[in-house]
Amino acid sequence: MLDTLPYIDLPDVNAHHGSRIRISVRAIENTEFSSPVARIHVDLGGALITCGRKMKQEGVNALLVPVRDGHEEEYSVFRFFSHSNGFAFMRIFVTHINPHAGDVDIDFLQPRGAWS
Repeated sequence: MLDTLPYIDLPDVNAHHGSRIRISVRAIENTEFSSPVARIHVDLGGALITCGRKMKQEGVNALLVPVRDGHEEEYSVFRFFSHSNGFAFMRIFVTHINPHAGDVDIDFLQPRGAWS
């Protein structure tokens, strides 16, 4: 839960030692979405993200993210790449927003695999 922090740093298991993924919740807003959305920025050290169709991209790695309410892919932020030894994937989506308390709950997944 990000109720007391403007950001959270997570280890990037798919990058070099010491790398991190920073997820910043910049604001909770009411927009054209029927429910509040989180204004989120994802810092991947220069890598770019992509997102599902229920998101609104506001800039480079900056998005308005509604609470997941349906197929995960439509509400998720993604990063995917492959390399000679395998692949890496990252997925983020918002599970809950409480605008009164300033809480944003985020689900984060970062699997990786190796080619056989």
